[in-house]
Amino acid sequence: MDDSWDSKVAWDSRYESEKVEEGEENRLAGKIRTFDWHQNYHKLDPLLQQYGVTPGKKVVILGCGNSKLPEDMADNGFNSIIGLDWSEVVIAKMQERCADRTGIEWKTADVVDPESMKQIPDQSQDVVIDKALFDCLMSRPDSTDSVLGMLEQVQRILATGGLYILVTHGDVESRMWYLQNAKLKDWTIQNAQISILELGTEEENAKCSLKHTLFACRSQST
Repeated sequence: MDDSWDSKVAWDSRYESEKVEEGEENRLAGKIRTFDWHQNYHKLDPLLQQYGVTPGKKVVILGCGNSKLPEDMADNGFNSIIGLDWSEVVIAKMQERCADRTGIEWKTADVVDPESMKQIPDQSQDVVIDKALFDCLMSRPDSTDSVLGMLEQVQRILATGGLYILVTHGDVESRMWYLQNAKLKDWTIQNAQISILELGTEEENAKCSLKHTLFACRSQST
């Protein structure tokens, strides 16, 4: 893939050439292989539970790509999950991969396009998860408008008391400028750090200086 993180053509190309599952006894053989940007379910789950993201919640994963997060959440009791991406290519491939699963719905939409996002009703979701989409939008020439447009859609679809989970490479100060922008409704914001290193012991990983920042933004009554 080239450096055009803001190009739909580039993402479609990546997903067209993505590796597939292998193995004669692998029921998913020939289906697209998963890949997770910015942490996986195992690393995120303790914080998700801490912030009240538990089975029974309605969850939408923005910019889901070929992440395994929807499947992992379904395997752990979540039964109302939407995987949403602007690439028809990856959505079709993930639908094929998960054809025998229940509880996961796949949708194609551009998160910064209000018309495209109308398929997600107002105040219909308990949790919105964003692993790296925010960061990708930061690469656009109109990054400020794109990020704020996406966040306005997040606030629109979140139910009262709902939670926006953002996992990002950005530091707290840079991301808070957007999350507290005057164009947005007020919400309560907490943050935590997650080590990026996964090769060592838990103690070694905890000492790693490379971190992702997780923001938990809770909507308030309108």
